[in-house]
Amino acid sequence: MSSFGCSISRAGLTSINGWKDLAGSISQGTNAAALTYEAYRGTPLKLYYFRHNQTDELHFVYQMQHDWIVGTAVRPHMHVIPMAAPILPQVVSITGKYAWSQPGVAIPADIGWQSYNALLTVNPGDVYKEALIVLPQITPPLNLSSSMILMIYVARSSTDVADTYITAKDHGTPTANLALLSADIHYQAISVGTVSEF
Repeated sequence: MSSFGCSISRAGLTSINGWKDLAGSISQGTNAAALTYEAYRGTPLKLYYFRHNQTDELHFVYQMQHDWIVGTAVRPHMHVIPMAAPILPQVVSITGKYAWSQPGVAIPADIGWQSYNALLTVNPGDVYKEALIVLPQITPPLNLSSSMILMIYVARSSTDVADTYITAKDHGTPTANLALLSADIHYQAISVGTVSEF
């Protein structure tokens, strides 16, 4: 018996409970905080892009699944594509806040949310390659149940001095230099998922 539930051994191999992906609802900011929506490199596929010269916002809501090992930490992350090759390494800085919701308990005001910061270094050879921006590990509070809801606010701010990824892309909106593919959280499940997280 593992700390995460049952382990099954067969012919010298051990299958342990592992990581699963959880997709949630995503909405973007409004007006000047909205991401730029345009074609990817001349293809018919349109993606959303963070600009380096404005503050763009995303809002995530994830309801935990019933196979979540209640109380174990979760790892939110975004799949992104750097769209411009800097001459030297540059950094994307993501800031935000998160909070949990559960029935019968008031969702806290802003002061009760936990702040975080996540960085992605973009090297000259990283252009057009999928990358991960991994937000900090989130440990839930005590007395949660399997259907709890995690709310996450995400921002890329034009005033963040830690964000140095200002290289312009060579098509579309030049300042829209970071494409968003998707976002999800990794969580540890009672049933078997993948042993490695990434």
